Amino acid sequence: MLDDAADTGVPDHISKWAGALSSVLAIIATLAGAAAAVSGGAERMFREQQLWTLGAIGALCLGIGLLAASLIFVPGSSTKSSARRIRLMGLSLPLFLTAVLAGAVAASTSASAQEEPSVTAKLTVGDSPSISGELTASGLTSADRFALLVQGFSLDDQRTTLFRTAQGPARDGSIAFPFEVPLRSHELDRVQVIAWRVGDSTPDCNQVETNELRRAACVLLRVPSARYGAPQLEVTRSDDGATLTGTLSAAVAPNRVMIVRVFANDAADAVYEAAFAANGNGVLEADLGTIRIPANGRACVMVAPADGDPEQVGCPPEADHRQDAAWTVISLPSTPP
Repeated sequence: MLDDAADTGVPDHISKWAGALSSVLAIIATLAGAAAAVSGGAERMFREQQLWTLGAIGALCLGIGLLAASLIFVPGSSTKSSARRIRLMGLSLPLFLTAVLAGAVAASTSASAQEEPSVTAKLTVGDSPSISGELTASGLTSADRFALLVQGFSLDDQRTTLFRTAQGPARDGSIAFPFEVPLRSHELDRVQVIAWRVGDSTPDCNQVETNELRRAACVLLRVPSARYGAPQLEVTRSDDGATLTGTLSAAVAPNRVMIVRVFANDAADAVYEAAFAANGNGVLEADLGTIRIPANGRACVMVAPADGDPEQVGCPPEADHRQDAAWTVISLPSTPP
């Protein structure tokens, strides 16, 4: 012990101080719980205001340590013991006050912090292709609003506004706005979705991606086919004529399977055949890899639905099948097609 408690005894008021300590700890725990609830959780307080939160916890721990030391290590009733005890208790009080104030600053600042907005978007292909997604934002005041702009770009970079709106927050300061925009033009190569706070200039998505602009979000989607439902082939023949490389893209029914066949020199049997399936949104983008063919003569690459009749689909396909098929005929420079 740090005093003469063994000789003078422990007075009754020490027990009263122990009860007061329990009350103080209960009040602090209640205030900490309320602060965490107001700010959206202790994790958010640590994330948004780490310095203030750690300061509050540190001051609280020091205050509890001093108060506990005054009761446990200095329990005597002499004048000397009382002076030491009062000194330690006096030092704990400003620490408790500091903890409460720092916690209040951390909680209030965290609660008012505005999170960056978020935009999700995807291309859905079916009977009516569309862009669907959602704009979300939180921590907004009643006067804040967010603009949402959906733009389509053609192959020659001509810009078309497909959808535009401005949305305000709900009572809790958040926005959750789902949207769906039909794609009625068949000439679009890509679609861009931008969200930003009303009052700011329309953001540059390149700056948003590098975090140079705040309070904005962007999504860029590539439209894989200029004619929805019709596949597109891009095929290149090597200089020696012995290999083909290419890509396949299509916007078709979800999970639909397309068959790629390669014929050489008008042969009845394909020298290459592979199946590719669209995803759940009906988007198909595939790399055909390297396809070996005879070095001389012409090569014909064709893609058609797997549920078609392979006996009647040639390359080029017959007239009844041309709507669902795409084909490319490539010849060597010295060989007429």
